[in-house]
Amino acid sequence: MDNSRLSVISIVGMGGLGKSTLAQLVYNDRKVMDEFEVKVWVCVSEEFDVFRVTRTIYEAITMSKDNYYRSKYASNQIDEITTRSEKVVSIMNSTKALPLKLLPGKDSWLLFSKYALRDRDILHPNSDLEEIGRKICKKCKGLPLALKAIGSLLYTEGSHEQWNDILKSEIWEEKSDNKILPSLRLSYRYLPSYLKRCFSYCSIFPKDYDFDKDHLIQLWMAENFLPCAHQSKDARQEMKRILLCMTLSMIWQKDEYGKFCHRLELDEASNLSKFTRHVSYLRDIYETPKRFEALYQANRLRTFLPLTMLDFNWARWMSTKVIHDLLSNFPCMRVLSLSDYSSNIVELPDSIGNMKHLRYLDLSETKLRILPNSVCQLYHLQTLKLWRCWDLKKLPMDLHKLISLRHLDFRETAVREMPKQLGKLKNLQVLSSFIVGKYEETNIKQLKELDLCGSISISELQNIVSPVDALAVNLKTKIYLEELRLEWSMDNEKSQNDKDVLEKLQPYQNLKRLSISSYGGDGFPDWFVDLSLSKIVSLELRNCKYCSSLPSLGLFPYLKSLSIVGFDSIVAIGPEFHGNSSYTTSLEILRFGDMEAWEEWKYENMSLSFPHIQELSLENCPKLKGHLPPQLPSLRTLVIVNCEKLVDSILLASSLHKLVLRHYGKEEMECVPSTLKVLELSGCFAEILSIEKIENAIANSCLEELNFGDCPRLKFPLRYCHNFVVEMEIRGRCDCLVSFPLDFFPIFRYCG
Repeated sequence: MDNSRLSVISIVGMGGLGKSTLAQLVYNDRKVMDEFEVKVWVCVSEEFDVFRVTRTIYEAITMSKDNYYRSKYASNQIDEITTRSEKVVSIMNSTKALPLKLLPGKDSWLLFSKYALRDRDILHPNSDLEEIGRKICKKCKGLPLALKAIGSLLYTEGSHEQWNDILKSEIWEEKSDNKILPSLRLSYRYLPSYLKRCFSYCSIFPKDYDFDKDHLIQLWMAENFLPCAHQSKDARQEMKRILLCMTLSMIWQKDEYGKFCHRLELDEASNLSKFTRHVSYLRDIYETPKRFEALYQANRLRTFLPLTMLDFNWARWMSTKVIHDLLSNFPCMRVLSLSDYSSNIVELPDSIGNMKHLRYLDLSETKLRILPNSVCQLYHLQTLKLWRCWDLKKLPMDLHKLISLRHLDFRETAVREMPKQLGKLKNLQVLSSFIVGKYEETNIKQLKELDLCGSISISELQNIVSPVDALAVNLKTKIYLEELRLEWSMDNEKSQNDKDVLEKLQPYQNLKRLSISSYGGDGFPDWFVDLSLSKIVSLELRNCKYCSSLPSLGLFPYLKSLSIVGFDSIVAIGPEFHGNSSYTTSLEILRFGDMEAWEEWKYENMSLSFPHIQELSLENCPKLKGHLPPQLPSLRTLVIVNCEKLVDSILLASSLHKLVLRHYGKEEMECVPSTLKVLELSGCFAEILSIEKIENAIANSCLEELNFGDCPRLKFPLRYCHNFVVEMEIRGRCDCLVSFPLDFFPIFRYCG
């Protein structure tokens, strides 16, 4: 690629062909991610604002890399543009244009039936429904978005009459000046009225906003749009079905309900009226009262929702006057978010308790120190978010009075004890954390009656005196729980009680992610070895220092990520760890750390035990010696830190992308694979990394990033140009790397 000019690739075609979908696939492709460290995704709406788009791109880049390092990416970035207009292609001086075409008949039917049928088979060859379905499919004219939308609609309409009504609808032939396709208007017309309100509500989000499904469901429930919201299990299933149709969420016209929704953009504030019920806006760094003056016209406001299109860690400020006005002037408020204003929100006034209709309150990423007990007067509150309120040390003591509460998230706070009688919150479904107390009103039995789902972290498990209390929680029956973290105190001693407690905390068999920390037992429970965790995809075992053996990988056929850290009693890992090699084929990430006594990794007679391992990390294993597994064909990242007794040649897979070596014994490095992009070396390397060795190692590579630390004798080869090196960082004592001519680094951008 010519570095002197920007490469523009335009994807051209009518609306609904999948231009943005294709661009997203390219944007998230691994090859693209490897090639471009900084990427920016910007949606340009029909109301084109050059300043806003430019600022968005600039902010995305400046928050990704330091200023002195940025120009490399500005010159090398490929700009992908999706457009319906050939004129735009010409204006943008595109390097290449990719015109998308409509799907042919066979592919149209495959896509249509995928959405119309999904997990059921209601169509049979030559059946009436198939005949109707094929006619409807033909009316979609090969447009992917139309096929998905109509297919999703028909999935919910199972009868012959309903399919026929949709086939014969006059909407197919309607002509309209608006740009909504007939198939999409038809999909919207046949939605139940409550779903129309749900989708109209979505107009408060910007185009291409990255929806979080759980967040959206919480907002819909807060606005009482969902008739099944009071039925916990049914609600979860109904929501999943609804969100299958999310194709519609950004393409409808505002209907009669949509006129109540408003996005408070800087140039549109004057459009608010007494009819406005729902308001959103894109956060700025400094929010003054002037921006929200028009809000007071909407005195029956129900939603106040700040949004962020790009995830930056900026300290944002919200005027105290605005906060007080929100709490005192809008008694009908149901959804209130003050999240991500981390500069000045340290407390809330007691008047928050007067917002009797409030159902959703988000105070995440603020400097909140205390939550007033008046919050406990919000008897309709369903969602309370306090994530990353780092300074928050205590939850209100009367929290159990929030009888409608369904979602409580206080992850990454300073809270160290639970309020009493949390078990009274019978509607609570999502609880981010539970800290086991020593007394009846805060012990683990408070979780017994809660129908938990999603993920939960249960800590301070050493406070469980009797394993019977753990059994009473009956985690095995909580079928919607997907992630479980079990934690004892860091200074926990060896304990038979811990082993008995863990035995009683057996989760439901469909659990996906499990983490166990600071466990004091000398072995793992029976449910670890009887295939009860066969659906696990992520397993983390930390600081289980009294366990002398590891569970076999053969017990976890779907496991993708395994972390084993702080097992002080493990001396050797043998074939029993690998189990049946046919069961370890799913593993992609394997990390070992802080294994003080580990000396040997035995894997004799194992053929291709880890065919899909992409990341292997060994950190702080000072006694480990011998060989690393010889066959890792998919390895992309290898990290070896403080493993000074490993003496063999470095294992270098042909697919290796990143190699990190810190204080790594007496290894030889004769060459590196041509695929290597990132090389990090630190420690003495006194004997083996002479100029000849490292020159041979990188002579045929395409290294882009080099990091050296505390390598006093290391010299960098200067016999030829390093055409791919973009960044070099030198830390500590690297006495022989004092200076070098930049002429040898033609695209060099940063040295630190």
